[in-house]
Amino acid sequence: MRIKSTPMTWFTILLIITSLLAILVPANPASLHSLQISEAAYRLVMVTLLVPYAIIWFAAFYGYDQLERYSRALIFTGEGQAFHKIANGLGVLAWGLIVQVLLSLIFNAILLSHPGFDGVKTIVDGYFGLAIALIAFVFIENGTYELVQLVRAHHSHAISRAIIVVGAIIGALFQHVIFLNQATGNNPHHLSTYPLLFTIIVPYIFTWIIAIVSVYELNLYATKVKGLLYKHALQFLANGLSVVILLSVTIQFIDAATNPGTNSSLAVILLYDYLLLAAVALGFVLVAVGAKRLKRIEEV
Repeated sequence: MRIKSTPMTWFTILLIITSLLAILVPANPASLHSLQISEAAYRLVMVTLLVPYAIIWFAAFYGYDQLERYSRALIFTGEGQAFHKIANGLGVLAWGLIVQVLLSLIFNAILLSHPGFDGVKTIVDGYFGLAIALIAFVFIENGTYELVQLVRAHHSHAISRAIIVVGAIIGALFQHVIFLNQATGNNPHHLSTYPLLFTIIVPYIFTWIIAIVSVYELNLYATKVKGLLYKHALQFLANGLSVVILLSVTIQFIDAATNPGTNSSLAVILLYDYLLLAAVALGFVLVAVGAKRLKRIEEV
């Protein structure tokens, strides 16, 4: 019997693999020393972490699944094709949330017997999140651009200028923090100035500006469509996507510019992770609610 390959099927498979690795892989002695906990306490933490993380990942895959279903219902229309691209971008973000944890667990297991593998882990940690964000936001912006073209909406000159200003501020702040970390010896990327500039700073800033533009285009589309019920459902979807995109940018900024685990207690690290990821999960839930409402309207 062939198992249907749906987003929720893949979520289940990835969750099982991640859970097994989290429970079975021994703790790194350096991590135990840094967090000042025992092996038994580490095991307990890993088990308790799985529950909230599973809920967050479920929300992400469920939101992606619902938007994908809606786009398939309209696949032969311009709107359906645009939403299909947005769904693909959300899918990349959903996969990225869980695969990043999965890769971290795999690398931790390898490092127990091959300490020299740390350099590879650093490179992957530095570029995996960037690659996920870049691919996801390009997909999403391609879709939101097509939606704006369908309703013949025009970009506001004032808002376009505001986006440029916001992008410049984010870029300047990001570059300042990155180089400040480098000057103080807390450079998580372990790169010299020019590789750091052209392979980390510039790509991240480009990715975030694309993300902000997609949020603007999606909300512009939501204001131009007709039909009260459709507009309300679409507003749920637009709000959810905006939350997912903007908070994803926030998480990427913090992760890329700083090292939140350095000299922090376990409670602080967990609070940091839970608050940001739970907020992203809420955005995916809003996406799911909006997509389900849109699909019901199409079925009437």
